[in-house]
Amino acid sequence: MHMTELNGQIADSIRVHHASGHFDHGEARDRLVAQTGCDEAKADEILAADIPAGMYDEYKTWPRGGVPRWPCADCRRIAAAVTPRPLKVGDRVKFIGDRRWWTVRAVSEHFAALVRQVEFRPAGTLYYTVLDWRNGVRGPCNLSGQGYGDGSYSEAECARLLAEFEAGDLEVSHRNNVAIKFADEPAAQGSTG
Repeated sequence: MHMTELNGQIADSIRVHHASGHFDHGEARDRLVAQTGCDEAKADEILAADIPAGMYDEYKTWPRGGVPRWPCADCRRIAAAVTPRPLKVGDRVKFIGDRRWWTVRAVSEHFAALVRQVEFRPAGTLYYTVLDWRNGVRGPCNLSGQGYGDGSYSEAECARLLAEFEAGDLEVSHRNNVAIKFADEPAAQGSTG
């Protein structure tokens, strides 16, 4: 790899992290100067350039108007991405540590919404969880109260929920999430729960 190509990759990584809000402008400029050897004026020019949408996926981070809502690949504190399972509406799955079955209600490119009956509640009272394949976690959304819509969690409502996740308007709660671990995975054999 040529030094200019390496410097280009470093610059791309730094400017994506800056656009995602993980680095403020000064920190990003200082990193560019230190790691690529460019001057401050060139660093400012690099940071001002538009970033193709595909580059966010390449660096596992997303633009959020300067607010770091999704941890990036370099500063992620939670589980790594999980290879999505080929789920379809109606499929049933179990997770490690959960003795109950979850039913798939909606699936999108990066997320899946699942529901299950709440124990000791009237029939039709449901919990939901959203699988976030990119970050390897599942949990409720980050809305206050963590519920969504009218609470019926119908297929249509779950599809709307996932559309908001795909648009970046919602995310899995950072406080109330767990790693995606299916009970039938080879690593789960012999686990109890």
